[in-house]
Amino acid sequence: MHGSETRTPSIRDVDGSPLLHPVGPEPAGVYWVRRAALLVVLVLVVALVAYACGAGSSTPKPSASPSTSPSSTTPPSTTPALTLCRHADLAVAASTDAAVYPAGVTPRLAAVVRNVSGRTCRFQTSPGARVWTVLSGADRVWSSADCTLSGVLARTRLKAGKTIVYGLVWDRHRSAQGCPSGLAEAQPGTYRLYVTIAGVQATPVIFHLTG
Repeated sequence: MHGSETRTPSIRDVDGSPLLHPVGPEPAGVYWVRRAALLVVLVLVVALVAYACGAGSSTPKPSASPSTSPSSTTPPSTTPALTLCRHADLAVAASTDAAVYPAGVTPRLAAVVRNVSGRTCRFQTSPGARVWTVLSGADRVWSSADCTLSGVLARTRLKAGKTIVYGLVWDRHRSAQGCPSGLAEAQPGTYRLYVTIAGVQATPVIFHLTG
């Protein structure tokens, strides 16, 4: 009986693609290794391209700017400016280290200035602001004003209730304007010490020279 021959197709006949069945002189395993390597390379390339695109499109986060705090301002000073001490602000007390001085003993004079007001004031400490004077009756025997240089200005803060103490040694000699040397020594007798500081006069102090 003539007719076309039929046969059951084999697997090779159904899928003869060289993709699944590589053809070549090399063993099939070699071609599979090459294809696997190529596939890995392609995957890596795709991954790199995706990463590059993602990195390029990412928006950088804004950097945190340092917080600024308002600058501290010093409130204006409410302390009133100091003024010069007035006569009413001061009290002056004079003294000697003894009441009687034998021959050869030099009197040591002292004066204390106190701020008797309730405020701090500027007190003049210039030497010219202090005058020490020794009198015997109406005779002006000696004065620091004869030898003190004027024109020197110096001031300090004198708080309420505070004091400044001054001291001086009188050499028992007379003085004259211009402070000449070689003047006579004071004679035995009764003397009075007057001290004026910053225009404020102390109560006179009496002392005696006996020799």
